[in-house]
Parts: sequence; structure tokens; C-alpha cells
Amino acid sequence: MRVLLAAFLLVSGFLAGCASTSSPTPTSGAPLVTQANPDWAVKAIFAGADPLDTDHAPEHDHANRSLHKGLSTPNFEVQGHNGITSGYFEQPAGTYYCGDVSAGPRQIAVVHSFQTDVAIEVLDVTNRSNVQALGELVLPYVFTYDAAIFSDASYAVIAGNPDLASDKPPIAAMRAEAERTGRVPFQPQWRDACGNLHAMKSNVDSIPYGYSAILVDLSDPTNPTVASFYEYPGGRNVHSISTALIDGTRYVVTSGLMAIPCTLPSITGNPVANPVPCEPQVPRFGNALSHFDFLTVTDVGPRHQLTPYLVYIPTDQAHLDPSLLYLSNGHTDATLEKHPVTNQLIAYLADWDGGLHIIRLDGPQQATALTTWGQQPGSDPTQMNGHIHSASPVPGLRDGKHLLVVGQEVIGRPGGRSSGQVAIVDVTNPAVVLRLAKWTLPLDVQWPPSQGEMFSTHYAILVNDTLYVSLYHGGVWAADARKANWPDLASIGAFVPDGDPAGTVFRAGPTPEVLEVLATGGDGNLLVFDGTTGAYTVHFTGVDPRVPPTTPWADNPWIG
Repeated sequence: MRVLLAAFLLVSGFLAGCASTSSPTPTSGAPLVTQANPDWAVKAIFAGADPLDTDHAPEHDHANRSLHKGLSTPNFEVQGHNGITSGYFEQPAGTYYCGDVSAGPRQIAVVHSFQTDVAIEVLDVTNRSNVQALGELVLPYVFTYDAAIFSDASYAVIAGNPDLASDKPPIAAMRAEAERTGRVPFQPQWRDACGNLHAMKSNVDSIPYGYSAILVDLSDPTNPTVASFYEYPGGRNVHSISTALIDGTRYVVTSGLMAIPCTLPSITGNPVANPVPCEPQVPRFGNALSHFDFLTVTDVGPRHQLTPYLVYIPTDQAHLDPSLLYLSNGHTDATLEKHPVTNQLIAYLADWDGGLHIIRLDGPQQATALTTWGQQPGSDPTQMNGHIHSASPVPGLRDGKHLLVVGQEVIGRPGGRSSGQVAIVDVTNPAVVLRLAKWTLPLDVQWPPSQGEMFSTHYAILVNDTLYVSLYHGGVWAADARKANWPDLASIGAFVPDGDPAGTVFRAGPTPEVLEVLATGGDGNLLVFDGTTGAYTVHFTGVDPRVPPTTPWADNPWIG
């Protein structure tokens, strides 16, 4: 997942269908004819408020679902919806933020509930008109920052982060005991979709009370097994988690922050040339470095476990000043792939103001840095540069090119554009980043940092010629990414979730609040999670005469 905790807490405080065969983008190569601020775009963002009042976010109650009904464009068709009622809470847990979906004939999805005991909800989204909740894994001691699933649905992985743990009794007493012993008895609870509690199998009888990656065997998604965990040593936390199944090897990649000791040992493949001083303090986080951990799932007898493969710190201490912000941030993310041209293991590391790092994995504890793009030395208070939060490779080649979607996350409106930027770049040669296209929200909406990431970009994916971007309270926006429309892309639709949860939400927030948009196969088929109203299966039908393409934002300089 992949979002800054402090800002998130600010936000949370107020905070069997057949796929259509229609084409989501026109087949013509002609560029779109655009229109400035069409009614649909104004409606999707401002929900009836005055768009000329740009001193703040639109004037309405952002937690009032009735004010957010009917804001989606007609080219987004809802196929199915499940409000995800938690059997543990006997009500929706809420804060269903980040998740993942498998491929194949049966599609299993997972989503976590931020800052509650519900580590993951497991869903079957194969029948898009009947999204089924299969059950939930409850971990009272391990709050979840992110969750992912392997493409074959064999395992889910969870990013455990005790920073999010509740201080309310009786959790506080349990927490104190866990901190004293360093371990907690592991009694995971599995509740089925009817709320019935089942005995849950576990290959471990205790877990660390600390930052960890947890492996969940989903061979039977209606009765999973906790297979293994990996505890992060040396003060390293975990912020995001992703998976990759490459040539039979299962990789898990996490990112986070680690405390800098007064001397930092060399890391094979990424040597640190000089000791890091304890002073000066790095702004906001003290002495700390971004780190990226690569794990593999290995067989140990009849069991499977998470095994360390590589720790990578994207900095050369001989050349960079440790007082600069890009050495320390919480907004990190990572993806791994087998490059379709070089056939090498390539990792894309989103390192906030440290930029996008592209590295080659050469073997266990061996990596080669290939390039860095979009690095912002120090902090850019305007948020026009840096703030790189996501990097998603596009499978295969497009016209002989391998593409990567890179996006920002921002806290409050940037100084010169309406939201964060999403860029499509060419990484056919993974050592060279070539700029192709970019997008930002086309309307002038402003919101202060006190409202966190209210209309920030978060995750983006490119499916065929359509770019889909999640925008927190702005829902999901679509842009026409055909080459004829490069470099600045027009928006061609928006999906603003407006379903109702099944009862009072345990931990509510703004509605909608969308951090994730996922492709479920086919052309324009999507899975969208909304914080308070659950999971939606959606089909995007493409450019629609009822939805005039918007004029792109006039001045949108590249983030890198």
C-alpha cells in the first residue's frame, strides 16, 4: 500500500455476469477533440458544489454518501458490489484500502482493513455480478498496512505494522505483554462469510510483535492456513507489499523505512561507501533510510516459508548528503518483473523524493543499480517534483516498447497542478527512462494538507489504451492513452463509488475513498475497493458521446 501513516491518520480522523465486448478506446488513431470542464467532470469532483470556489475542497460533507450518489459517468457500468460485512465486527470493518486480485479461471481477491483487527478479507470475484465474500483473517496484534496475492491465488501476503495498533483495552494489555516478550501467542481467527468462527490452521504458534511479512496459504480460500512470517530486523518497518511469480520462483517484495545506525554495514550488491553520521537529523523522520526487502517462498519439508533474498538500500552514501529528505520517507513501493526484452529480473522502486530506482537482481544478495529517474534533492514544498509513490510495469510490449506507469502521491494540492501526476514512460532499455505521456486531474480543485490526500493520485494501471487512476475521494478516472494523445492525456470518464455499506461502518472515513484500481482481465473489466462501501466490479465501455473528453491540464511539467 504504500501511503504515509501520519497523513492517513489525518484523513481517517474525518475522514454471474458476462464481460462486455465493447472497446474501451476508439480504434481510430486520430487525437480526441476535447472540451474544457465538461459537466460530467465538474459533477464527478464537485458533487454540486460551486467549482469557482477553489479556496478549499468542495463544500459538502465528504462522509455523507447521499451527496455522492450518481456522480459516475455512464461509460462506467457497475457489474457487482459487495459491502464486505465483517463477521468479526458484525458490521463493515471499513477502511478497505489496498488489495490485489489473482488471474486465471477463478479470481480470488484480498483487501485489508487499515487500522483494525481485520488483516484481510478474501473475496471471489470470478462472477462479476456476484462478488462473494469467502471470509476474513483476524489478527488482533498485527495491524495491516498492505496485502497482495500471487497471480495463481496460491498465497496471500500481508504487511504487518504495529504502528497502527489500538491503545484501547484489552488490546493495550496484550500489547504490553507482547512488547515485553517480543512474541505473542498466535491464535489466528478465520470467520466465514456468515460470521461463523472456524479453527484456523497455522504452521507457527507465535508471531513477532513488530514489523513483519506474513504468508497465508490460500490453497483452500474458504479455510486458509497461516504458513510463515518474516520479521524485519534492525528497526526496519514495512509499508507496501507485492508478489511476483517468475520462472517457478515466488517473490515477495516489501518496502519501508529503517533506522540509520551510526555506522551502516555494506550490503552486497549495494555497498555503502562511508559510515552514516547520526547527525544531522533527517527532516520529519530522524535518521532513517528507505529500504526494499526481497523474499522468496521456499519449501521446508511439507511447509513453505518466507526466506530473505536481498535487502536493497537505494543510495550511495559516498555521494549523497544524509540530511536530505530523499533518504527518508514512508511513501515507498516496489514491483518486480522478468523484463520482456532483456529477460532479466528487474525491480522498479518508487522512493518518493528519492525518485524511481530501476535495479537488476543478479542473485541472492546481489543487485545492480541501473538508473534513477525523478529524484528531487531535498524537499519540494510545491509537490510538483518527487513524491513518486508507485511504479507499475505494463505486461509485454507495445509497438516494440516496454512501458512503465509511474505516479505521485501528494498531501494537499500541488502548487502548480490540480493533483499528483501519473506518467507513462518507456523502459525498453531498463537503464534509460524515456518520457511518453502524462496525466493529472483536469479540474482546479484545491484542498489543504490538513485534509491529507483528499484528491491525490494513488495507484494507476494501463490496460490496453486506457489509463485508470485511483484518486482517493475522487474515485477512479479514465484517460485515453493512445499515442495520438501524447503527451498530455484527456480524461474520458470517472467512477465514483456510491453503494451503501450493510450497516454502520466500524471505522468510517470520507466516501468514496479509493486507493486501488485493479484489472480483472478482459477489456475494461476492473475491481475497485472503496474504504467504507467495499468492493465493486466495474466495466468501462470506452469513449462515449455523452462524456466529452476533457481538455488536459494546461501546465503539467514532468515529475522526472
